Amino acid sequence: MEVIKHTTGGHIGAISVVNTLRTMAVGEQWTTNMQEVDFNYCQVCASRFGLTSGRRYQVSSPREFEGKIVITRVE
Repeated sequence: MEVIKHTTGGHIGAISVVNTLRTMAVGEQWTTNMQEVDFNYCQVCASRFGLTSGRRYQVSSPREFEGKIVITRVE
């Protein structure tokens, strides 16, 4: 897995959630936090990208993990 950042556009330097999800292997986890990415945006990206790619992701609640967001590729 590799955390990919935007290199063009209005969000240069910010994490590209979809491109990061693309690099994940089955069973791999990405741990991030709400200062790096928006939780709701992660949920939407994982759901939409999962539907178009045939992959499945699980996004944990930051309340359960003390502010951390844990994204796991399930399939």
